[in-house]
Amino acid sequence: MSDIHGDCFYKLFAVAKLLLCAVGLTLVTATAVWPQGDSAEQLLAASEAADDAGKLSEAESLVRQAIAIAEAEQNAQVAAAGQRQLGRLLTALNRYPEAEAALQRSLTALEPLGNSESLARTLTAIALLHRYRADYPSALESLRRAHQIFEEIDDKAGLQSTYHIYGVIYDLMGQQDDALEWHLQALELARELDYAPGIADGVYALGEVHRELGEHDVALEYFRESLSLDEASGISRNVAYSRIKVGATLTELKQTAEARTHYQAALALFEKSNTPRDYQWARAHLAYLGAVEGDVDPARDTLEDVLARSVAADWPRLANHAREWLVRLECKAGHTEVALVHLDKVLQDVLQQQALGRAMRLYDMKSQCLESAGLSAQALKAVRERDVLESRLFDSFRTSVIAAMQGEAEFERALELAQKDKALAELALERETTRRLVGFAALVTLFLLAFLLYGRLLQRRQNRRLSEEVREKTSALTERNAELEDAYQAVERASVTDPLTGLHNRRFLEDRIENDTARALRLYANWDGNPETRPTDADLVFFMVDMDNFKSINDRLGHAAGDAVLSQVSLVLKREFREADLVVRWGGEEFLVVARFIDHRTSPAIAQRVCAEIASHAFRLDDGSVFHCTCSIGFAAYPLSQPVSNAATWQDVVELADQALYAVKQGPRNGWQGYFMMRPLDPKRPMASWVPTAVESGTLQVVRSFNPA
Repeated sequence: MSDIHGDCFYKLFAVAKLLLCAVGLTLVTATAVWPQGDSAEQLLAASEAADDAGKLSEAESLVRQAIAIAEAEQNAQVAAAGQRQLGRLLTALNRYPEAEAALQRSLTALEPLGNSESLARTLTAIALLHRYRADYPSALESLRRAHQIFEEIDDKAGLQSTYHIYGVIYDLMGQQDDALEWHLQALELARELDYAPGIADGVYALGEVHRELGEHDVALEYFRESLSLDEASGISRNVAYSRIKVGATLTELKQTAEARTHYQAALALFEKSNTPRDYQWARAHLAYLGAVEGDVDPARDTLEDVLARSVAADWPRLANHAREWLVRLECKAGHTEVALVHLDKVLQDVLQQQALGRAMRLYDMKSQCLESAGLSAQALKAVRERDVLESRLFDSFRTSVIAAMQGEAEFERALELAQKDKALAELALERETTRRLVGFAALVTLFLLAFLLYGRLLQRRQNRRLSEEVREKTSALTERNAELEDAYQAVERASVTDPLTGLHNRRFLEDRIENDTARALRLYANWDGNPETRPTDADLVFFMVDMDNFKSINDRLGHAAGDAVLSQVSLVLKREFREADLVVRWGGEEFLVVARFIDHRTSPAIAQRVCAEIASHAFRLDDGSVFHCTCSIGFAAYPLSQPVSNAATWQDVVELADQALYAVKQGPRNGWQGYFMMRPLDPKRPMASWVPTAVESGTLQVVRSFNPA
């Protein structure tokens, strides 16, 4: 017996040893996978810190460990947060299918738990993924859900992030006014929260909006400030983005040496953080910079390589950026057909995304490319297609308002019908009660019921007939209202558009200019008259452009030739001035351009450039013939008078520009003359007699391209 007990004891001892070994092995394995003492929350925080430092591979490894621990502990909230962080990292690493799967796992885990900060943050991450994939409608849909949740739980940090992403998406869609409004709200909230990365993002975004509007000097100031803020925060990826934007703006301003320094620094940061898409983005910027400096063939090779990599890796936005750079390069090289192939592909994608503002800019690029190739008729067609898109963009808000009003009307009709059904149900109940009370007259009751049922059937038929008539009349009225609305919009567009050139007319300028003049007066409000303290980038410069000897063109070649000249002049003016400037057909052969918020001292260079461009332009007529003509330009800057008295209106400045134009027309023509105030002044009427006195007294400065006789 004792031997049996001894054998059992040794067997039990052996089993215990095996169990202890297994437990030890499990602990060793766990220690190898998860750093000892680190919880899932700690690993998640470490991953976010590595992400901020630009160590994306390390951040990915840490977050995967955090997810594994959270799932083992059945901690659904932390696991969902980990999947969200993983999705954000994979988005930054441009591994979009994996990112989508991770974010969907986070969303699936969080939605059953109800609205929360964590759910809203996941929806925000999903919106960013859609944004990088250029799926803007889906991005806005996810973002609106997140916005609603952040509003419900009063999460200001979440709202700040949401406002910023709204601005980014609307900017990418070309709706700069909406983008600017959202970015300003985001920046205001970031400053209220004293959130440094949010302030940097807001400043960066404002720079991007001004860059899209062609205001490169203003944009550069914002991007430099953003770079300074990002360097202070130490988030390397944001530093690289800001360097790219500083470099791109410097490239537009032809400051290529400094631009190259920023591009190379960004390229090194992207390579270190192992973000292949962003690395290729920096390569493309450097390549285009090389083309600007004259190294066209190497630039073309690099851009085509970036395009091929982007298509293969499913980076649609970068692919289209590469195509746009190739369009500029090929147009300048005279390879118009190649350029148009790339441009039409970008236009197709942009129109599919409903990014109408960006599509308008691409049509401008197309018209300029065609015009430079001498294809004036096709260029004019592109301008008209662009104007159609501008009308659609203008009408979109009104359409949404009308749709909302129609939805409200439909709701009210449905409510009215429901009330009628309720009344009928109550009537039926009352009749049933009456039938039971009068049970002693069964036969009469049956007869009455049959009669009532028959009458009800007739009533239903009549109601149905009336409903059909109402529906038909409502449909006809709706169609008529739609026709009237279309007609109204067509008339309104026509009322502010010149039919020949497609440019805006005087009425459009009168509707728009008051806001600009009010802003200019605010910028000058505290000026003391000292030239050294005069505000910069605060002037509205009115350029009056008049074609020389235009009557002789009509007399010699016919009015059709004159119309062709005016149409081509409008293309040259739109090319030479910024998108943010106002180009207006003033009347006959005169054009008025308002260069918005520039330094008045740059006006002579602008006028000289426009004169030279028109003089060198080969005007092509429908019969294939080519000839050259010149223009004269007069200009003046607003404001003129003391801001307090507000004595000189913008119409006075237009008259002053017209006086300058008259001086050129009386002189050599094919030149320019302008007037600037040397100190705040109060002009006298009539302007023609006041100008010589003001010039002689030194209160009005005259600049010109010629020596007066």
